[in-house]
Amino acid sequence: MERDFLQSYGLFLAVTIILFTYLGVPEYSWPIAFLQTLFLLFWSYAGHVWCHMPDMFVYAINPHVQVHHNHAIDLPRWLGLVLEAFVNFFGFAVLLIAERLLGVKILSTWIVLAAAFLYICIHILDYSIWPNPEHQSHHAKANCNYSPQFMDVIFNTRCDPTRPYDDFTLKIPHVIISFALAFALRENETTSTWINGLFKQ
Repeated sequence: MERDFLQSYGLFLAVTIILFTYLGVPEYSWPIAFLQTLFLLFWSYAGHVWCHMPDMFVYAINPHVQVHHNHAIDLPRWLGLVLEAFVNFFGFAVLLIAERLLGVKILSTWIVLAAAFLYICIHILDYSIWPNPEHQSHHAKANCNYSPQFMDVIFNTRCDPTRPYDDFTLKIPHVIISFALAFALRENETTSTWINGLFKQ
């Protein structure tokens, strides 16, 4: 089982952790940026789990649940994908907004943005535009297969634990694109100044 886990997810996780950690340096030390990256990989999973909790205070108006899952509003396909991407992005931006409201700064804006871009890439491209059996199972039974799949394996929330693991090596291009976009935003003086103005204290 451990060997299958490493074969399926090891290279993806190594590339993701190295590139995303780099985004947090030199604002943060390598160890701190590394821990932030691990937290955001966890948040990719935990935030999705939290969205599906019926006792969540905004559950009744949560667009991820009510529109994306329950189809309370019948939207054109393209508009549904745009809304889905926006909701995915907000799931990470909320961390930066919370920092701003609380007057603290503990996360690298650039790692958060890269994690958001990666989540959007995987969720929109691999799960929505090109349907994925694992994600279809999540829509059929919303209390499992939250994704990313390696987190479902770790926390035993796969709908069918006997199914083979997906090969996440195929998702490394998403990681590189997400890193490149966040890096470009960080290195461009105009976008960097504007984004820092939004989220820095």
